[in-house]
Amino acid sequence: MMTRICVLKWLYHLYIKTPRKMFRHTDSLFPILLRTLSDESDEVILKDLEVLAEIASSPAGQTDPNNDGSELFS
Repeated sequence: MMTRICVLKWLYHLYIKTPRKMFRHTDSLFPILLRTLSDESDEVILKDLEVLAEIASSPAGQTDPNNDGSELFS
């Protein structure tokens, strides 16, 4: 459990300090982070949610503000 928490803390730190570099790896990390949500440890789940929240709120992953994504559904 401690290893998972340390890894999640490290990922969170990297997403805070180098968001553009880390965002390139999000496609491979995201499925792992989603699976981690089913961990038996509440502490692991909370750290995982912190990382996912940082990814979701990071400006590094934002697309063109003029593009509302509506073309995806046309």
